Amino acid sequence: MFFLSILTTLVFYGFGLTTPLLCGLYLARPHWRTVLVRLMAVSAGLLLAAGSILLAQTLATGIQTSFGADELERYAWLNRLSGPYWLAYWAQLLGQGLLPQVLWRRSLRRRPWVLLLLVPGMLASLAESWFVRYYASNRDYLPSSWGMVSPNQLTLPAVVVTYLPLLFGAYWVVKRRQQ
Repeated sequence: MFFLSILTTLVFYGFGLTTPLLCGLYLARPHWRTVLVRLMAVSAGLLLAAGSILLAQTLATGIQTSFGADELERYAWLNRLSGPYWLAYWAQLLGQGLLPQVLWRRSLRRRPWVLLLLVPGMLASLAESWFVRYYASNRDYLPSSWGMVSPNQLTLPAVVVTYLPLLFGAYWVVKRRQQ
């Protein structure tokens, strides 16, 4: 589950960072539009898959904690849903899980303005995603352990360098299937 969580976070970051660039190229270079629309559709497909995985993970976690024997795990789950950080958690589920589900329609996946409308939801929910992961999900409630891992100068380039090969690899697979 942890690997899937990291993979989905990578897709959310990558989508939020590359989609404005692709939309800008779409407007600036009319002769590249065909390729850019396909690339954005592949990016939207990756986003849809990541959003579906996030919803499945959330459902699995809810089932495991509801029927599990660990009372502290159940408390942590209920704290995420209705505790002091409930707004951040539900914003994450809405922004990263439910909003990408509109991309099941192929016509919406191929419209740059629809993808551009999803970007603020991705980036806003990513900002609170750090908040939820490092504060609300932490099992160590001692004040002396409340340090936070913050991104450094290499985080943004690392995400972009990791996401772009994934995006172009998916684009290459889709293009090969069409031939």
